[in-house]
Amino acid sequence: RLHDRLDSLERMLSTSTVTPQPEWLSVTAAANHLECSESTIRRKIALGEFQAKGSGKSKRVRIS
Repeated sequence: RLHDRLDSLERMLSTSTVTPQPEWLSVTAAANHLECSESTIRRKIALGEFQAKGSGKSKRVRIS
């Protein structure tokens, strides 16, 4: 019975996919990652090209 359960779980895992969580970075880290300036990141946030949350130094940008 345990063997059947393990086989069932193995089948479920072999057909599943894992989607990574979106990566939220600080404005500085996002600029470094994308090799651009912080002002470019802020401009893209203002234009709606990047999602952002928080404010000031705690602002985070979604890059994935």
